[in-house]
Amino acid sequence: MTCWLWGFVQSPAGRAGERGIAVTLVNPTKVRTEIAPTDEPSFNKQYDEGEILEPDDVAEAIAFAAR
Repeated sequence: MTCWLWGFVQSPAGRAGERGIAVTLVNPTKVRTEIAPTDEPSFNKQYDEGEILEPDDVAEAIAFAAR
């Protein structure tokens, strides 16, 4: 994770934490989807199922964080 991203999360967490508000970050690496730069094949075509994260994995992480 890049330093600026972690800092971005810590800034509101430091201000809101005292009020009982939690801040988290879901930062997945490669996710097997059709989304890709125009000059590359999509991750769906590059990787087989189970090789990298699936969209449902990311959705579950977000749902867990929200709970």
